[in-house]
Amino acid sequence: MPPTIVNPTGEAEWEVAAREAILDLLTDRLVVPWVEAEARIWQGWKDYPHAQPLPLNAARQKLRSEGAIIEETTRHAVPVTTVRLPYPAGRQKELQRLAGRRRKKFRKYLAWTGNPALCGHHAERVVFESTQAVATDAGLYVPKQPLGKITEVDGVEVPRGRTFDVLAHVLELPRLQSHTPLVFEVKNIHRWIYPWAKELWELLIKAAELSLTIPVLPALVCVRYQYATQRMAQDIGFLVAGMRDQLFSPAIDERQFAAVRDEFGLAILRHDGPKDEVMNFGRFIRQTPAKEADPWYRRQVPRFRALARIILDHDSLAESLPEDARTRVFARFRAQVLQAQGLTFIRGW
Repeated sequence: MPPTIVNPTGEAEWEVAAREAILDLLTDRLVVPWVEAEARIWQGWKDYPHAQPLPLNAARQKLRSEGAIIEETTRHAVPVTTVRLPYPAGRQKELQRLAGRRRKKFRKYLAWTGNPALCGHHAERVVFESTQAVATDAGLYVPKQPLGKITEVDGVEVPRGRTFDVLAHVLELPRLQSHTPLVFEVKNIHRWIYPWAKELWELLIKAAELSLTIPVLPALVCVRYQYATQRMAQDIGFLVAGMRDQLFSPAIDERQFAAVRDEFGLAILRHDGPKDEVMNFGRFIRQTPAKEADPWYRRQVPRFRALARIILDHDSLAESLPEDARTRVFARFRAQVLQAQGLTFIRGW
């Protein structure tokens, strides 16, 4: 059926659009891992609006509670969660076999994501090489470093044994008399990053602890982030870069990779060497925001340092919290930030 809402406005309409897209997708694809549902709909499913994960998950929860969709999770060491419509009469065994085949294929993708050399560490190396490649244009110094295991920044240990993934220094040009440490966290995961996401807060907490001792500019590199995350970044003093695709090593067989990508509609890419999106981010940090005097790398550092203690007061956001508790803690954090004295805020997050 065609969508009833073509151009959603507001939370309620987006949830309706997401609901319709989920039901149509399941009618067509029969049984899907939830990651596939998210990927196909936000990239564009038929004529349905490109709903993002937040309204998709809200619609998913309501459909599940109504019994309109069935959600099942396997008992494997790395479980696979799939969603489907209730079995139509006479097709249960057929669809159970289909679900088994699709889960088996999806576990291949999960095996790649669980192998650091193929996914996590590989993306860190791509970010490092991208930063090296843009260093001259962006005025960066990129030292030799143990990727993913950076325990010291400018002679100061990262508190509590924590680590950063990649380190660069933003040089003050043309004098080269001082620099700003730029610390990267690389989250090479397929899901979007929202302002309250645990993966983001892991970076914010360790960077805030470090900023109590030295100035530091935190940067999150991820596959995709929601617009509100960018707004929060501008307000509290960090930066965010999107890679567009979840990156994997070319060591994965090309035909197997293409088969998994096409089967599940995932935004994944075999890629080695510098990535344009990360290089563009390196150039961006020297741009100056409209109506402001300082480039981004100078603007963000004092802002983050001024808010560091408020960030640290909400360190539970870097842990696994029930959804309702996470919502409450984040709301408290946002309220305290926006009441801080001496700063102006863009808001919108």
